[in-house]
Amino acid sequence: MKVDWRRRLRHLALGAGLAAAAGGLACDSSTPTRASGNAEKDYFPLVPGARWRYKLALEIGAAEVEVVARGDTTVEGLAGLAFVMDEHALGAEALGIAEVGPTAYVARDGFLCRYTGLDYRSPDHLKMLGQEDPARVMPIGGAAGQEWTNETRLLQQPENGGGGLIKWTGRTKRVDVLLVPAGEFKDVLLVETEYWDESISKDEPLLAFEDYYARGVGLLRSVTKNLAAGGAQMAEQTLLDFDFPEVSAQGS
Repeated sequence: MKVDWRRRLRHLALGAGLAAAAGGLACDSSTPTRASGNAEKDYFPLVPGARWRYKLALEIGAAEVEVVARGDTTVEGLAGLAFVMDEHALGAEALGIAEVGPTAYVARDGFLCRYTGLDYRSPDHLKMLGQEDPARVMPIGGAAGQEWTNETRLLQQPENGGGGLIKWTGRTKRVDVLLVPAGEFKDVLLVETEYWDESISKDEPLLAFEDYYARGVGLLRSVTKNLAAGGAQMAEQTLLDFDFPEVSAQGS
């Protein structure tokens, strides 16, 4: 559900293509429906039909983004099923954003991980754009106090190689309470990750990400900082509203 604009905006260093389609959640005064059943304790609930709406503020402008959970889907180039979410950015044409931004989630080595290098070939046909290692989102179970380091390939082509290797470091922390436009949330998990490019610097990461998650809801807030520019904020994503299917539709 996190809008991975870092890989998708054409004008940014990690850019490649995001989302810009009509639609969105209507704001109302009712209490949003959280995930229930098996998903109610998850910091990243994977529930088909769930929707989240965010404000995305970038250095070059702002947009609203709706994330829609499609559910388990076959993706050409990936073994087995992946849980797919579609990202739709509203009113972001001036930011150079492409048409649709699918993201696929899988469980790997004790982590919930994401793929972003994929695109639709038709409304029901998703394909990987190159060979890619999934980036770690958080440890499965969402326990605080965990740390990790991993490397991922990005958009490597089978016929001619290319792409790049990205190094990540991460850790999880507990946050008692967090206030965003969608409301006040307790028992929040903070996931801090850093992006390294050792061809530029072997001593310090280039980017830092702070992602806040609530049980039964998902991502509340995401902040991206440019450490190479003294920690200047590059982007902020905040949850405006959300909705999950009725309890009977989610199962138990």
